[in-house]
Amino acid sequence: MNRILRAPWHDYTQRCIYLVTLNKSPLAENFGSLEGDCHLPAGTKGSSFIRASAVGLAIKKVLKDFSLIEPKIRILQYALMPDHLYILLFVREQTEEILGQCKIPVELLNKKYVGTCQSDHQGATACMIRA
Repeated sequence: MNRILRAPWHDYTQRCIYLVTLNKSPLAENFGSLEGDCHLPAGTKGSSFIRASAVGLAIKKVLKDFSLIEPKIRILQYALMPDHLYILLFVREQTEEILGQCKIPVELLNKKYVGTCQSDHQGATACMIRA
């Protein structure tokens, strides 16, 4: 990736806690839908919540098993929203690649979470998530 790092002075390979926001593609299915009454206090019966879609459920599975994908990273907390996802993660030890520029091996994802993957002529891989 040829992206400029958000904080060029920070070593993104070091042990640290990060808050990451991931936005869905406009063409992708929503991760879930908002249900319940937003006027009720959180946690009470009938209060608002996100009901995960098939894609949202698949994302939750990946997050639950993330340490199998990348043992150096622990998911501390996450918030699934209809069109984005917040993840609080802890990089437990130094990584070989810069966080945000590493790629999950497609063959690992294919085993458990992904239906089909295709690579284009430039080497980019797109995967269809199965619930």
